[in-house]
Amino acid sequence: MRYKNIIVAGSIAFDFIFKYEGAFQDHFDPNSLHNVNTCFFAPSRKRFFGGCGGNIAYSASLFGVRPMLVSVAGKDFSPEYKEWLSSHNIDLKYVLEVQDGDTAAAYITTDKNGNQLTTFYPGASITTYDLGIDLKKYQDSILIVGPMNMGNMEQLCLQAIEAGVDYVFDPGQQITLFSADQMKKLCENAFLVILNEYEFGLASKNVDFSKVKRYIVTKGEKGSECVVDGKSVAIPVVKPKVVADPTGCGDAYRGGLLYGLSEGRDLVTACRMGALCATYSIEKEGTQNHTFTMDEFEERL
Repeated sequence: MRYKNIIVAGSIAFDFIFKYEGAFQDHFDPNSLHNVNTCFFAPSRKRFFGGCGGNIAYSASLFGVRPMLVSVAGKDFSPEYKEWLSSHNIDLKYVLEVQDGDTAAAYITTDKNGNQLTTFYPGASITTYDLGIDLKKYQDSILIVGPMNMGNMEQLCLQAIEAGVDYVFDPGQQITLFSADQMKKLCENAFLVILNEYEFGLASKNVDFSKVKRYIVTKGEKGSECVVDGKSVAIPVVKPKVVADPTGCGDAYRGGLLYGLSEGRDLVTACRMGALCATYSIEKEGTQNHTFTMDEFEERL
């Protein structure tokens, strides 16, 4: 099935990236985590446009489509970040700008092994808002509901169920906020569920995944696994030419995946497109700095 629109619901944030030249594991004793007091010296800091929603929409836009972004931003979203997304043909009519609040921010420290520690400040997006979208108008679209305000995530999933819109449930770091009953309902009614290995372990305590139509488990450098009707297919990573920055590669994966699904590709092929898009992201610093032409992408795929 082909979809007319890609709708991306997820956070908009500024990413502050710090690089620690050592290894996190050298600072932690697993037998003594009750009284941690440590510091990671980062000789550089860079600011990038980010947030799961912004990153996914950006990657999807590289394929020449016009994704719609559903999110909440603060007074500092305009003009710089807003103009950047608009310049990449991203539809922002469902981005709510809260003038008495800040845009969310993520403070991300990456060590020499690619491990990351993140502190996330939600800013204005801490509040559940009416985001103004009526999914009954977009029944020919595919929607991804990624990490953002938990109340808005549930609202959008329930609205999609009622409207008959195919949605991808991608709870990410918000997974611990959902009750067991919420997780069951949102997973079992989803067109597709995406989780990393840790999240899958958490969700499996409350969700019988034999009742979930399709799901993907991402495994970092080990690739990903896509399961359809109980049949599992391993999706390998595409080896990067250089590892510049792993931040946002999962969001890029979702952007490529959504484009593949919107074009009517089967899930395995769409996952492979996601894996390649993730590699393009890894090869550039920041989460919205990778680019490619369709010819380059198809040849490399």
